[in-house]
Amino acid sequence: MIGRLRGELVEVHGATATIDCGGVGYEVQLPESVLLQLPPVGQNVDIRIRQVFREDGTYLYGFVDLFQRKLFDLLTEVKGCGPKIGLSLLGQLGEHAVVGAILASDTKSLTRATGVGPRLAERINLEL
Repeated sequence: MIGRLRGELVEVHGATATIDCGGVGYEVQLPESVLLQLPPVGQNVDIRIRQVFREDGTYLYGFVDLFQRKLFDLLTEVKGCGPKIGLSLLGQLGEHAVVGAILASDTKSLTRATGVGPRLAERINLEL
């Protein structure tokens, strides 16, 4: 299981960054908030990774720190909240806003993220 990548940032396209680690380029999906924190292409990066295996492939999701990765893990355990929605919540609201909304049972705040409707926001609040 891949838990961290440290290497040269080769390219960024949309929400995907390619990181060269020892001659191998890994494509990593990142939340918007992490994309904004990346150094310029050609610089070194250190990203925490969650590797997800699915029928159609293996995917890498990247985070700045362990707190973001753990929150992503918790969100994706909720039925109906997959990796794309987890990235959307973290990227558009930020991890502290997501935690605050869950603690306050504020479903309306969670629905501001793309892909999160009222039912899913309520389920996230109930399960977490």
